Amino acid sequence: MASQPTPKRLGRYEILERIATGGMAEIFLACERGTRGLERLVVVKRILPHLAIQETFVDMFVQEARIVARLNHPNVVQILDLAEDGDEVFIVMEYVPGSTLRELTDASDKGESPIPVDAAVGIVMQACKGAHAAHELKDVSNQPLGLVHRDISPHNLMVTPEGNVKLLDFGIAKATEGLENTATGTLKGKYCYMSPEQANHQPLDRRSDVFALGIVLWELLAAQRLYKRGNELASMAAIAHEDAPPIRSVRPGVPQAIEDVLVRALCRDREARLSTADEFRRLLQDAAQHCGLNPTEDCVAACVGTLLGHAHDARRTEVDAAVERTLAQTPSISFRQRQPLSEEAVTAVERRAPNTVVTETATRLQPAAVAPVVPPPAWRRAFVAGLAALGGAGLAFMGLVYLVGPDRPVDPPLTGPPLIVAFPPVMDPALQQTELEPLRIYLQRTIRRPVTFPVTRSYDETADGVLAGRYQFGSFPPYLYLKSHKKNPDLQALAFKLFEGSYGTDGVLLVHESSTASSVKDLAGRTFCFTDKASLTGYMLPRAALKAAGLDPEVAAARHHFSGDHTQVLRDLLDGRCEVGATFSGAYLTAGNAGVQVSRLRVLTVTGRSPQDAICGGPGATKAEREAVQKALLAFDPRRHADAGFLGAVQRISGFSVGSDEAYQPLRQSLSNAGMLD
Repeated sequence: MASQPTPKRLGRYEILERIATGGMAEIFLACERGTRGLERLVVVKRILPHLAIQETFVDMFVQEARIVARLNHPNVVQILDLAEDGDEVFIVMEYVPGSTLRELTDASDKGESPIPVDAAVGIVMQACKGAHAAHELKDVSNQPLGLVHRDISPHNLMVTPEGNVKLLDFGIAKATEGLENTATGTLKGKYCYMSPEQANHQPLDRRSDVFALGIVLWELLAAQRLYKRGNELASMAAIAHEDAPPIRSVRPGVPQAIEDVLVRALCRDREARLSTADEFRRLLQDAAQHCGLNPTEDCVAACVGTLLGHAHDARRTEVDAAVERTLAQTPSISFRQRQPLSEEAVTAVERRAPNTVVTETATRLQPAAVAPVVPPPAWRRAFVAGLAALGGAGLAFMGLVYLVGPDRPVDPPLTGPPLIVAFPPVMDPALQQTELEPLRIYLQRTIRRPVTFPVTRSYDETADGVLAGRYQFGSFPPYLYLKSHKKNPDLQALAFKLFEGSYGTDGVLLVHESSTASSVKDLAGRTFCFTDKASLTGYMLPRAALKAAGLDPEVAAARHHFSGDHTQVLRDLLDGRCEVGATFSGAYLTAGNAGVQVSRLRVLTVTGRSPQDAICGGPGATKAEREAVQKALLAFDPRRHADAGFLGAVQRISGFSVGSDEAYQPLRQSLSNAGMLD
């Protein structure tokens, strides 16, 4: 299902294109136009429509703007405006014409050209300046805010062609003093860049960001990931218990003085860790000077130009084309003479996929065999350029020409019996099938066999069908997988779903806003809405939370109702069928897209962390079929294959990661100790 349509205008800002969509907001490239030809490119960040009606999310969004607007530092993206357009609240930020560090490292990997040591050190030194400015921020009374970014990673560091580095996205930043804290038990940030104390739900200070900056530098130098494992739980365990390998053991050319500083930044004991980002920067500067390195902006710029120069040139062409397109469609603007688009600009517009979003996928994996994107031939480019010269009408016709052109790839014929992938009813079955349809079509085209996606009547029906061989594959929530794998070890986890890039989700207990309950202990004797007995977040984790609070789950939740799927839990709670609802955080956050307005519900507690569902191969699937399905799933990219940032407005699948039975071991042990796998 495609994301929300791109607006043409927000306030006085003309929208050029959607850049990205995240869990709370979507980001657009826009143009602010004034009188006498004044133009300025900006980035507009708008809260997602289904969250805009929830005061809590709006407050968080505005809080981000209030915090970052106080920052005026060359290494932090600047907030220019906080505005409203009707009921919509949005932030306007400076436009940074560059790339993320993740794009820089990807280009380095692709070209097998390691990032120079002095450039890597220079990048992190600038990032330290921006982080330190945030850490030192004070409120209007000149009192320290104790700001912690909590999500410093290669995705949130921009580097420009001039070699400037900017820290962005304070959407999950936390002020330890003076501002509301995030709900207890909720982990925020990218798991592979967390500090040990962040992974363990401990109070945070600026040293958590220092650790993240250390990870960034280690990875820039090593050209490999430091704490990325097969799943989030394994990554968090590695952060909490494993020391980072010495950087010189991975890249011997790194000077010993740089390694000595890096070891102190990556110390798991935060009392022994470098205490501030500024200390990290100064020690890096001293070490670089001692070793004869030159970590200047010019050095960074040379690295960026080598690895990303062509990409930046192409991006400038795209942006110019987008600006020209809005001018062609806005006849009232007379201060600038419209010129026909160049052939390169038209080609850029034609190739640009609409509603693109930025997500991380398994880039190192070999992609499945899918139909390639065919560049438009010379005759079409010339014809489209002529249409562009006609203005808005020609551009409107452009899409039709591209869609019906004779050289579009034709799907190959399908052969063989159908492959069946069964799904349990995690939401309304009709909506679930609608959201999964692009994935079904993609698998069918990739594997070149008929593929069907039945939604069964229950979790157990899915498991029984896969284990009995009626379905070759099935989607298994974690607890259902553990139960089923215990029955038949031949069940193989092939690929984990990623929910907006996340490998896991939080189980939550919800109550109505009018409820007097303030803790789990207050739930004794109340009516519960559970999802299904085979649901981890919808049944097992909430019962474990009751037990941890000293309550007997059989007694405390003696009055209960099984709703059947997570969306129905929310409906039943709103309709008064129960007083407590058990579900997972993703279902709550995306409920508005399923037509369920949850603004009258509140999260009482987080019951625990759960891996995402896995697509599994059963005994009815051959080895070749399993390999083909796994390869196709790991290569799935919603931007390319579903024309959207995520698969489904409710399910919001951003891709798949490699599945393994080992990923379940911590959960298996925990449930076994609690007697829940007997």
